[in-house]
Amino acid sequence: MQAQWRRPARILSWSAALAAGAIRHLNSQAPLPPKDDLDFSANFLWQALEREVSPEEKSAFEASLIVQAEHGLHAAAFAALIVISTGADLGSAVLAGMGALSGVRHGGANQLAYEDISKFECAEEARVWARKQLDEGYRFPGYGHRVYKCPDPRVAVLESHAKNLLASKGMEDRWEIYSAVRAEIEGALSPKGIYANVDSITGLIYAPLGLPVSSFPIPFCLAIETGWMAHCLEYLPHGAMIEPGAVYLTSS
Repeated sequence: MQAQWRRPARILSWSAALAAGAIRHLNSQAPLPPKDDLDFSANFLWQALEREVSPEEKSAFEASLIVQAEHGLHAAAFAALIVISTGADLGSAVLAGMGALSGVRHGGANQLAYEDISKFECAEEARVWARKQLDEGYRFPGYGHRVYKCPDPRVAVLESHAKNLLASKGMEDRWEIYSAVRAEIEGALSPKGIYANVDSITGLIYAPLGLPVSSFPIPFCLAIETGWMAHCLEYLPHGAMIEPGAVYLTSS
């Protein structure tokens, strides 16, 4: 048990280094070693981008990690919990969570949400598109949530970070387009409890940092695996092996 409690920091550091290396591989670049004088978030961005980020960039990225670190017993967290309940090691439980998160229904919405708003050059063009998609019943990635039937509080935390970071990079148009699309969607769907969730906005932090769009799910995974490990370590002392039952129902 004591050995398990020592592993989270090591697993997280390994995950970050591997993830940063994978991001560099997307650009046919070799992985970089960490720097001893940088903390977790600054080191990840150094290893992914080969530059030391500004305090504003680091603060925005850290905020995105913190608000996504834990969010209840969702599918990936439950997958990790099932594995740890068998007596497996914590690393295996984290890998189970990653496997669940790789599913199209679970992870990747931040990438899809950013790709949606990246199609447009101005806010009015985006508004017209959003109205058309609403009429056609399109399911917007980054909108709606199983828990929040009200504005997602995590979005409010990240708004100023995203807006300021985009402005510092000369990308104010991304914020205007995002705001236009969000206003149309929430104006039409908020009576049904559908609002922007955290996946709608994190891409507006990752893009100005210089992370490739296809890598946006990676920081989300790094953040949320801390929650998986917390669930697992809380369960370990007295938790029994989780073995859900199954009932066969005939078609008749």
